Amino acid sequence: LQGPVKGVPHVVAVDVAGNEATSASAGPIRSIDNLAAGDSTPPEDVTDLIGAPGDGFVRLTWTRSADSAGDLVEQQLDVSVDGGATWGVTAPAYSDGAVLSISKALDARLVTGLTNGLSHRFRLRVIDSSGNQSAGAVSAELTPSNTAYTTVSGTISEDTTWSTGVYVVTANLTIASSATLTIMPGVIVKVTAGRVIYVQGGLSAVGTTLAPVVFTSFADDSWGGDNDNNGPTVGAPGDWARIEFQDSTNDAETILEHVLLRFAGNGDAGAVYLYFVNFPIRDSEIEQSSSHGIYSYYSTPVIERCHVHDNGAQGIYVRYYSAAIRDCTVAGNSNGLYSQGAVLTVEDNLITDNSGYGIYY
Repeated sequence: LQGPVKGVPHVVAVDVAGNEATSASAGPIRSIDNLAAGDSTPPEDVTDLIGAPGDGFVRLTWTRSADSAGDLVEQQLDVSVDGGATWGVTAPAYSDGAVLSISKALDARLVTGLTNGLSHRFRLRVIDSSGNQSAGAVSAELTPSNTAYTTVSGTISEDTTWSTGVYVVTANLTIASSATLTIMPGVIVKVTAGRVIYVQGGLSAVGTTLAPVVFTSFADDSWGGDNDNNGPTVGAPGDWARIEFQDSTNDAETILEHVLLRFAGNGDAGAVYLYFVNFPIRDSEIEQSSSHGIYSYYSTPVIERCHVHDNGAQGIYVRYYSAAIRDCTVAGNSNGLYSQGAVLTVEDNLITDNSGYGIYY
């Protein structure tokens, strides 16, 4: 192709018998005439470059270049710790003049290995196929710390991933039916007083044994440190409300696995409230709710290898429909398993030391 030609390519695979299979189309793409003289104009800069500091890292997001000429080939990131006098990519001085090449398709980057307590600036430039480089977008000064966090509230309306650090829910948070929130191992979610996380779409919170996904009170300094900066505090049952899975929840995109959830229950609907849903809860610990641990209402959950303990009301309350509860420890609650008009499958559980019934059916 020569000149500014647009095309929509695809690939056709042909076997020895002449059978053809055609790929999906890609593009449109535009050919670039790199031999033409006189191109001295760089692509437009990215916009809205912002950063969220954490413990030894900054999470950067931005709006990609408009790239009106269609010739952008890469983005280039560098860092400064002296107010922009020198730039580079090698810690701790960041003065080597080097850049980090980033795919032109990306609009986010997690920058790790940063020094807590030290202010950093981040510059993102774009370069075209003729070598023209933009002036760059420069972030505000961002200072990582071991108690830094990102605030969240309102509605998540598109697929989102929380990859690392501490998130604080400062007002009710809704995951819309159009979105899935994916929370990676080791992420800590702290929730302020009385707040609810509503799930109308998908929530995939999958940790590991050593790095669970944690949902806890903003006052709980044992996870994520003293984020509220008011000295040593611990959470209490009922500090926050619950995670509420509503009837529009995308079951196929939803799972709780290796999750620790504590100090919820405000509002008497449990720490985890299920309404017309069907997804698994596995290998998780739900503790110290002021009401129920899990409240399943017209739902069909599978709850496996969980530790549900020291909750103010029922450990697991199943109201109508059914639940399969296997290999769980349910202890120290008011009642262990409480069924109202539901069919329970109960296999290989340890149900002990509950103040009322072990199983009420």
